[in-house]
Amino acid sequence: MKVCGVIVTYGDRFHLLSQVIDALYNEGTDHIIIIDNGSSAGTQSGIQKYSANILAYRFEENKGTSLGFKTGIEKAMETECEFIWLLDDDTVPETNSLARLKNFWGGLSHSGKEKNTALCAFRKDRPNFVKAITKNDPNEMLPLKNNFAGFHIKNLFTNIRERVGPGRGNPPGPAEDVIRINAALYGGLFFHKLLIEEAGLPDLSYFLYVDDFDFTYRMTRTGTTIWLVTGSVIHDLENSFYLPGKKKILYHSAFDSPKDSASYYALRNTVHFTRKYLLDNMAIYFLNKVLFTIFIHIIGILRGKWDRLKVIRTAMKDGERGQLGFNPEYKI
Repeated sequence: MKVCGVIVTYGDRFHLLSQVIDALYNEGTDHIIIIDNGSSAGTQSGIQKYSANILAYRFEENKGTSLGFKTGIEKAMETECEFIWLLDDDTVPETNSLARLKNFWGGLSHSGKEKNTALCAFRKDRPNFVKAITKNDPNEMLPLKNNFAGFHIKNLFTNIRERVGPGRGNPPGPAEDVIRINAALYGGLFFHKLLIEEAGLPDLSYFLYVDDFDFTYRMTRTGTTIWLVTGSVIHDLENSFYLPGKKKILYHSAFDSPKDSASYYALRNTVHFTRKYLLDNMAIYFLNKVLFTIFIHIIGILRGKWDRLKVIRTAMKDGERGQLGFNPEYKI
């Protein structure tokens, strides 16, 4: 059972990337492919120091996650490895995480599993993973149906409590060892390369953000089972801007992202994903859209984020119209 690890990196992140590479070596990965999305000179130099069993493919500028992982999967399929394990450049597998994925795979007895089954390591730092495993509910991986930009009136009081309460504490332990989930992130996804014949490759039109949910949700919608294996754990080396330990009263990720481009692509693609897959009640969707629009403008006005509000309005409009792909107004 030979495994090829695929990592996508960018910017000046070798201090993170090197830890992921070392972990893959320690886990016994047979081959490692790195997709370099226009990284810094220091990162390039660091990558070159790793020679055994590593292939690096470089884009001169950041081409986004969808092309990065698409290219990585394609290159992995050219190797002699049967299995592909996707990781971000800041997601480190803990000891025996790969062995536990292999063991679970070996215990699956149904025929054709190579083309209709994927596994996912447990991202203990991600609230949707924790909720899915503790509630034994595969739908917790995605936003609620008929949400708008992730907002749903059902979660209104939960969102308020997150801002006035003590913040996120230590997550509870898993209620189940393994559960089915309906979508997953790239980081931690493990599958036989024959699966790609059925599932296809990441959709390049997303460019950046939500492309992993589209990639994996397409799998489960067409009959693939994704198993979340809690014994296989990977942890994030850095906190994402949209997962702060404590949300302030006027917090929203669209305002707290470091760049306009991050806000634009995340919001645009979330709106598009909902309209494509999760919309079945236009009245509720419209209510959520109206409330989101009111709340986001209140937050933006109170925080004086006039320029970012323009970005948000553009992202909302483009997401609803399905205007995807790279937008030259929002370079990354």
